[in-house]
Parts: sequence; structure tokens; C-alpha cells
Amino acid sequence: FSEENSSIFLSSAGQLLNLHSYNLVESALSHELLSSPKSLNQDYYLLLAKLHMAKGELTEAEGYVKQATVLNHTNPAAWLFSDTSSTWVVRTRLLVTTTRGR
Repeated sequence: FSEENSSIFLSSAGQLLNLHSYNLVESALSHELLSSPKSLNQDYYLLLAKLHMAKGELTEAEGYVKQATVLNHTNPAAWLFSDTSSTWVVRTRLLVTTTRGR
């Protein structure tokens, strides 16, 4: 996520995410969605992925990471998130399966 090239809403969402203010992050991302006249950039989707990871919604996070990599497949940050979210989804599914078997 590159703050120097992003809008005030994306910058705010990034800072709010660091403070664990998830409702405010959603609000800032909503404003970004409304203020973007064309299409959303990769930073928007990566922030959405981070938000969903932080909230434990790993399947949704993985979908947003995939969308970010579609927009720019050469960004190493997106691939890092892709590997991280996929690993978390697999581990969580294994944990849930193991826990249910007890």
C-alpha cells in the first residue's frame, strides 16, 4: 500500500486499520468507492483484504487479494497477501475440521 500516491480516504483507511478501527475503515473505503470516478486501484482491494483478514473473514480476504492481483500482477505486495491469505484459509479450515472431529 503506497500512501504517497493514494487518496485521502485510502490513506485514512490504512491508518485506521493500524488502530483497529474497523468500522471507520469501512466508512473510509466507502467514501473512496463513491469518490472514484473511474475504477478502483489495487490499494483499495489490498486494504479491503487486510480489513477482512483482521476481522477473521479469510475467504472474503482471499477474494479481494485475487482481485488486486488481477489489476496488477507484478506488485509483490499483492503476491505476499495472496500467499498469506491462502495459508490462513487453509490453516483455519484445518483447525475447524480438527475441532469439529473432537
